[in-house]
Amino acid sequence: MTTKARYGVDGFPYLVGLLGGGGALVTAGVATALVTTSTVARAVGVVVALVGVAGLVPGFLGLRYVLGGKERHRDRILDLVAWSGDEAVLDVGTGAGLLAIGAAKRVPSGRVIACDIWSAKDLSGNGIERTQHNAAIEGVAGRVDIRTEDARRLDLEDESIDVVLSALCFHNIPEERGRREAVGEVFRVLRPGGRVVIADLAGVEQYAEWLKHAGCTNVEVTNAPGTFPPQKVVAASK
Repeated sequence: MTTKARYGVDGFPYLVGLLGGGGALVTAGVATALVTTSTVARAVGVVVALVGVAGLVPGFLGLRYVLGGKERHRDRILDLVAWSGDEAVLDVGTGAGLLAIGAAKRVPSGRVIACDIWSAKDLSGNGIERTQHNAAIEGVAGRVDIRTEDARRLDLEDESIDVVLSALCFHNIPEERGRREAVGEVFRVLRPGGRVVIADLAGVEQYAEWLKHAGCTNVEVTNAPGTFPPQKVVAASK
């Protein structure tokens, strides 16, 4: 039985494509340049190898993020909340539970709701069973309520949550209207005085504007160093 939580590989097909395709091109290009006696063929081999390197670099940056950077990113997100230890927390698009489980450790007298629609395209091995398993391994299963829910239609009462968290979720909603609905749901369920922190690859400035328009204050957008692809984070209060 696995004794360590596994939080999956973000953008798994893309990462495999970059590393596999880049490695194949470098191998083919170098082999061509070394074996051929033709100046033109050698030049072509060098170009092919360089194209492969251009794929390997982002691939290795993504791998570095998966192998440790995502835990550091999680901690930076959680540090943007002044925890008291008894909050009701919502993690939107929880995936394998990285944020939700981290939050549960900061609210020993609170509770965490972790919701997702479990798309395996966005995270390798994504599924409710893995999240439940990770929560059990990390010793917080009793404080994490894992649900299948759409971010645009949360089955939660108005102003029932103290802290809303989300990472790499909203950009997967294909239409702007849907993303705006999801941000609206975040505001709806957040209690006055509550805190929201959203990290994503794109659209973060837009999320910030929507939160401001809804009535949030202290809205701040920052870069997230060490993430790949690069992410930004918006934090705000209601």
